[in-house]
Amino acid sequence: MNKNNQSLNCTTQNSLSINLAKTDSDRTVSSCSTYSDTSNSGSGNSFIETKRLWMLPLISSITFGAFFNVQFQSFIKQQLMDQMHMNNNDYALFVLIPTIPNIPLDLVIGPILDTIGARLGIIISTVFVAIGLAICMISISCHSFTGLIFGKSLLSVAAEAQGIGQGCVAGKWFTQKGLAMVFTVLSFLNKVASSSSGIIYPNLYNSSGSVMTPLGIGLGCILLTIIVSVGIYILDKRADEYEPAKNNENQVEKPKLQFSDIKKYDKMFWFIALQCPLMFGAFYSFMNYLQSILITKFFIDKTTASELVSIPYWIAMTTPIFGILADKYGKRLYFMCCTTFLSFLSALILLLVPTGENYPAVYISLIIFGVFLSMMCCFLYPNLPLLSEKYLLSTAFAICYATKNAGTAILNYLGGLIMKNDNSGYNNFLITFLFIYLTAFIISIGITLYDRKHGGIINSNTPQRYLEYIKQRRNGSTIN
Repeated sequence: MNKNNQSLNCTTQNSLSINLAKTDSDRTVSSCSTYSDTSNSGSGNSFIETKRLWMLPLISSITFGAFFNVQFQSFIKQQLMDQMHMNNNDYALFVLIPTIPNIPLDLVIGPILDTIGARLGIIISTVFVAIGLAICMISISCHSFTGLIFGKSLLSVAAEAQGIGQGCVAGKWFTQKGLAMVFTVLSFLNKVASSSSGIIYPNLYNSSGSVMTPLGIGLGCILLTIIVSVGIYILDKRADEYEPAKNNENQVEKPKLQFSDIKKYDKMFWFIALQCPLMFGAFYSFMNYLQSILITKFFIDKTTASELVSIPYWIAMTTPIFGILADKYGKRLYFMCCTTFLSFLSALILLLVPTGENYPAVYISLIIFGVFLSMMCCFLYPNLPLLSEKYLLSTAFAICYATKNAGTAILNYLGGLIMKNDNSGYNNFLITFLFIYLTAFIISIGITLYDRKHGGIINSNTPQRYLEYIKQRRNGSTIN
């Protein structure tokens, strides 16, 4: 997902306000503060102070339509393949190609929004989310596979841009304390959208016999968010009329990505960058084929399997709990080890359970996978502000989201090849992802040991000290 500049206070003092974005939402928080470099973003503006609660429901719900639809293929994979006469190779291309444009987007969307303004960017991106889904619907009705890929690509790109614009406006309107609250609400609504689509999509298909019905409902949700985007534009533009002139002095100039910056990152940052495709990338790829595994290995009907796929998203609503634990107790790297182990355990259960109906094992595995998703949101990307100096933070997020998107694209395509056209490769698929999650677990242990060797700062209750440690090491001094 994609990043604009980040306020230092928004990112380093409260991991809760970071981890609550886009698992999607992970993407929004890191872009939340192009507007201000102070913890009192929006303070001194009488309009923002009095109308902040008006903006809250608008900015929190703007991405609901996008999250409801952007992963629709995960919930109706088999139904979509049947209606479009797709085989697994076609499906692999369908989940691969729309992901590719998002790889460089982290380096492109931010400057574009800086140029046109976040509020206008929200309107434009929301309109393109609707256009993308509409193209998908037209393509399905015409049985155009090429058109379907184009529409899904546009939908995915527009959803990325929408999330970044959302974070920028939220960073302008809410203070440090307000940010924690608004991103909690934002995360909750995003997960409600993802989870409810896992129930609504398959059931509407089951009642109508066509994927057009759930897609039509999804398009209606997006059209409503276009109205919301106009409301955001009006409020935010009005707020500018009350903006004190002195706030311009606090404006943060967006640093541009430079190759020389890469040398300034600590080794621990590169460990985290390596984890992004192995954790988030593998999660999204795994979810894209989960329905087929449930149908083929556990003899679950298509509608029920689609509903079960949404379980991890429902469980992930516990994200704020783990964010509070991280803020209060630290131990972020210990939690990361637990996180990656849970992903390994979930895949292992599905692999070891014999072929045949076994609902208890499926439920246990998917609940564990949901806890993995929830913890991953808290203990992966929120570490980046602790490992990167402020002026390099947007570049850090850009690198990590690029690696995540690249991993998602590769694993999406690889998953289709392993599953084969008849889905007979489900055990090989599980074995492959088992090794991916095992690798992530081993790297998590390595990160923990590396941190312990260098003072255990990231695992402490004051991980912000690690930035000073990096600076002193760069200057040739050491800290014991």
